[in-house]
Amino acid sequence: VAAFASSGTAVRVFWQTPVPANGVPTYTVAYWPQADPSARLETTGTNALNTTISGLAPLTEYSFSVRAGNGDSLLSPWSE
Repeated sequence: VAAFASSGTAVRVFWQTPVPANGVPTYTVAYWPQADPSARLETTGTNALNTTISGLAPLTEYSFSVRAGNGDSLLSPWSE
């Protein structure tokens, strides 16, 4: 997982397809301020290998994690 600021309040997050992919995966990204893990939020599923997360607090460090699902309720572990 890699994340790059696209503005002062938005980040573009990238990841790779898991091996094996087990069908057409959808991905969910979790993110939270490093100082407050209890403020964890999740994106809706996407089939792309990247997404932009906006509305972030300026000058705040965030952590990001991604997991894959195949539509049959099979979910991968969260990335580290």
